[in-house]
Amino acid sequence: MNRKFLHVQPSELKFPFQLNKLSTCWLELTSKIDQNVAFKVKTTHPKKYCVRPNVGMISPGSTCVVKVSMQAQKDFPVPLPKDKFLVQSMIAPVGLNAEDITSEMFRKETGNDVEELKLRVVFVTADPPSPIPEVSEEEYSPEAPESETLDRRNHIMALFDSEQHSDGEEEEQMFEASESTFEPERQLSQDWDRVSKLIEERTFLMLENHELQCEVEMIRKQIYRSTSHGNSATRLALLASFFGLVVGYVIS
Repeated sequence: MNRKFLHVQPSELKFPFQLNKLSTCWLELTSKIDQNVAFKVKTTHPKKYCVRPNVGMISPGSTCVVKVSMQAQKDFPVPLPKDKFLVQSMIAPVGLNAEDITSEMFRKETGNDVEELKLRVVFVTADPPSPIPEVSEEEYSPEAPESETLDRRNHIMALFDSEQHSDGEEEEQMFEASESTFEPERQLSQDWDRVSKLIEERTFLMLENHELQCEVEMIRKQIYRSTSHGNSATRLALLASFFGLVVGYVIS
């Protein structure tokens, strides 16, 4: 289909699939007209994907690269995933800024000329690892025929290598794609902040301890010198200062 506003590449979102690993692919949106184009990206599963940027403005002849990340998956997808993305685009009104773009602008009820392109998600093998999990002797069932095992293996392999499209396209409900990071990334950031604060506190305490040790050493030398000169009053005052400093350090 010939696009009016944007040239979108690739035509499918191909994610290199590995268990328990974040997967990323990119979209290139290129303006085809001599006016600014506003765009918005939606998906059928916003909690599963992170899109940056999910909205934006593209000047004439320019290209915007969109990063699409899929959260780490704990299981192999069976059957073939039906996740889809929707790229909406329109001529940007004069004076519109990227931060002012809203979902309502892309509703057909507004009368705006909105172009929509659906992109399906495809998983491809990365490296590739074996898609069949290891089966221990305890888990192996002798009742399962060998043909069933082969059929299952072939079926899972087909998930990663099949390029067939469904004949009928169902109407999916699209939701706004999120720019927020996934929960594991937020947790990692919070953990690192706590570690950084602990390191700062430890460094401060080490410096404070060093200063106290220097003060103790200085008083000790003064006590030694005063003892040598036989000044009892000075010696007692320095001893009191010394013990006061030590007691204060222990209490703190």
